Amino acid sequence: MTQTTKPLLITGVSSGLGRAFATPVLDAGHTVVRTGRTVRNDADAFTALHPERSDARGTR
Repeated sequence: MTQTTKPLLITGVSSGLGRAFATPVLDAGHTVVRTGRTVRNDADAFTALHPERSDARGTR
C-alpha cells in the first residue's frame, strides 16, 4: 500500500486543539497550512512544531 501525503489547513496551531492536531499530522509527513490571529506568535509556534519541515516565511 502506498501512503499519500496530504496538505491540511489547521487553524490556531500555536496552542490548544490546533496544536494538538498539527503535531501528529506533521509527524506523519503531511503538509500543514496554518492560520492564526497573531502572526508572529503563531509563526514561531508553528515553526517550533517541526523545524525541519515547517516554513513560516511570508507571515511576519
